[in-house]
Amino acid sequence: MKPEEIDWKEYEKITKTIYETLGQRAGVKVECYGNSCKIMGQSGVEHQVDVLTSHSDGLHEYKTIIECKYWNENINKDIIMKVKVIVDETDANKGIIVSKLGFTPDAIKVAKFHKIGLIELREPNDKDWKDISIPINIKKDLPVTLVTDFQVYTKPENLEYLKGLNAKITQDITEFRTEDGKVLSFYTIFENYRKEILDKKEVGIFEKEFSYDNAYMIYNKTKEEIPLVGFKLQVEFLYKSHEFNFVGREDVYMILKAIFEDKTLKVLNNGKIKEHKPKQ
Repeated sequence: MKPEEIDWKEYEKITKTIYETLGQRAGVKVECYGNSCKIMGQSGVEHQVDVLTSHSDGLHEYKTIIECKYWNENINKDIIMKVKVIVDETDANKGIIVSKLGFTPDAIKVAKFHKIGLIELREPNDKDWKDISIPINIKKDLPVTLVTDFQVYTKPENLEYLKGLNAKITQDITEFRTEDGKVLSFYTIFENYRKEILDKKEVGIFEKEFSYDNAYMIYNKTKEEIPLVGFKLQVEFLYKSHEFNFVGREDVYMILKAIFEDKTLKVLNNGKIKEHKPKQ
């Protein structure tokens, strides 16, 4: 469920599920939650509470009242006092208030004095996500092909002319035309030969000669065609170590902070709950 889909009813259900999960090892069980969750007071009046848990030490049963406040404001001391009255009026042993946005300073003081537990339960914010981020470093040897030599063959009478152009193959001369009129690029030839070498999966240096009859190199600047006899391509195949750095993060759904216990937990989408240690 996305954060924007949470309402107060869902917030109560999330709280109930968290306490259910946390209580499994300690023998704490959820008695009830929601509108139908009620506890009888000494006055004979039932009090509706959001979540009610219980556990036993073998001799006595202890009940805890949990109030959920999915409010867009800090909880004030008046709410603390209301929960304190319900705890005193019933046979509950403890009261806890769960808030989306935390508590006012006065509320924290009053709650600490009356031993009312305070829990901040909310969606992760930007700071949380930075703390949750996990650096991932992967080193892997990957195949690499390098063109180590490339020689163009032309007729002897064209060698000096080609040098005079000061042309660079694959920059000033990128294409050539074969006898049947097909225009090919040197880059395509290079790539096809690279793939051929990669398929071999053999480390080493490989050479291949390409011969043509009545072929012409195309000079990009003037579109002039220069006779081409063929060329030799030399490629080295090797493995190089590459390092990849990523930033991953756990699939955190909610952050739970116990105010008086100075403890923070992260609730994952898969239902697991782990301790969360914010970075300093």
